[in-house]
Amino acid sequence: MADTTTKPDSETPWHAAFPKPTITAPLMPRNRVLQILSLRGVGAMVLIDVRRTDYEGSSSGRGPRCAAWFSEYISSVGDENMQAMTLEGGIKGWVKAGPQYVRLMDGYRAEYWGQFEREEGVKGGEVKKGAA
Repeated sequence: MADTTTKPDSETPWHAAFPKPTITAPLMPRNRVLQILSLRGVGAMVLIDVRRTDYEGSSSGRGPRCAAWFSEYISSVGDENMQAMTLEGGIKGWVKAGPQYVRLMDGYRAEYWGQFEREEGVKGGEVKKGAA
């Protein structure tokens, strides 16, 4: 018997299954996020990590899409007290910004994040000092 189930096209990006966002969520400067997260007892911010282990290795894909979709949802329910924003530079920008940023990351592993620094050196046409 032939297989009649529809299989997803491996070339189709994950987000193609959803409607395109109709808005762009504003950027939140990472230094502002650092200030807010550094204050003790402040519960006015939730930073949501939407990374996955998949083929989207960029902070400019899933994060802005999810922020835009959530922003659309907030607007649709009429919530005027909540705002969805995209982290400026994404998680990679956060890590590259230095120790004061990564100290706020649960489960930060320097050996894992070093791979992205090496990749960027190769993509830019030059290998950074110390890159394998």
